[in-house]
Amino acid sequence: MNIMLLINSLTRGGAEKLNYDIAERIDKRENSVSVCSVGAIDNDSKLHIKTELEKRGVHVLSLHKRPKRDRIPCVMRLWVLLRQYRIDVLQTNCQSPDFYGRMASIFARRTKVVTCIHNTRGYSARRELLMGRLTDRYIAVSKEVYGYCIKVLHLPPSKVTLIENGIDMDRYHAIPGEGIKAKLGLRTEDYVVITVGRFVEQKGYRDMCLVMKRFMTERKNVHWVVIGELSYDSHYYRESIRAISSDILRSRVHLMGTVHDVETCLSGADCFLLTSQYEGFGLVFIEAIAAGLPVVATNVGVIPELKCKGCRVHVVDDVDTSYQALTEIFVNHKIEQERAKDNIAIIQSDYDIRTMVNKYSGVYSEL
Repeated sequence: MNIMLLINSLTRGGAEKLNYDIAERIDKRENSVSVCSVGAIDNDSKLHIKTELEKRGVHVLSLHKRPKRDRIPCVMRLWVLLRQYRIDVLQTNCQSPDFYGRMASIFARRTKVVTCIHNTRGYSARRELLMGRLTDRYIAVSKEVYGYCIKVLHLPPSKVTLIENGIDMDRYHAIPGEGIKAKLGLRTEDYVVITVGRFVEQKGYRDMCLVMKRFMTERKNVHWVVIGELSYDSHYYRESIRAISSDILRSRVHLMGTVHDVETCLSGADCFLLTSQYEGFGLVFIEAIAAGLPVVATNVGVIPELKCKGCRVHVVDDVDTSYQALTEIFVNHKIEQERAKDNIAIIQSDYDIRTMVNKYSGVYSEL
């Protein structure tokens, strides 16, 4: 079977990482797998991802679409690739790839389309009423997203399959002498709060900056590490970062941008913080738990499911409750570390990458 996974660009976002994992782990003895980026592969970070995927037997392609241009050429380029690579299953991810993939499938009649819904905002019931006819199967990445598909997008339940995201648990085991503190040259006694997510309003950075300003001002050994694309919304970034731009705090705020070793960065941190306004799943929550970190988060994405399974997560809803949760973890650090270890055992089987990939392979085979 020839499978193509269509994504926005070769970045380290949650939806993109999910597709890299699928592409790397699908049985190559029976399948040929391609990852196709709508946008160009135009910087060192994207070239690094391309090289790593190709080492694992994945074809990497690009439609070379320019921002706000090339819509019709993009559809035609994809149609050519679908024919050239004789694609049996095309999986589309996020709104732009969903559109281009389904439009191209009109001309590539042999290709079955799987549309993966990654979030609980940004989609349109009216659009899916029209474009849904070109989708053979929908995949919802969490129970919350599944409910959104049925209740908000009004998709027929018979066309929607729930496959919860997963990670490779083995990647997140702490390695002595490595981790974020070693990477930044920090002392063992320094305390690191880490956040992973691109710097956009959805992730709640304005509130997190206010929380960390207060938390760091009162504790001189606290550092805040932020991993994720910083330039996506430059105005929001500048407005939010003002809270922590004083000389006293600046040296303890580490804005690392996009990195290729998130697992290493999570290892050795003391606490994970992310107060998103909404998430479809929030893969990074699972990653933080797998790394053995206490988690402070809003009640979005997979967080309600984790709590139902018995995971100890500090759920917050504003600046004050976030500060209180961080303080509780800081004061009771050893107890919180033990609870975090218990969380790893809870997620071990439900969110394992091998289980997830087998379910995706099953969907492809059924089409």
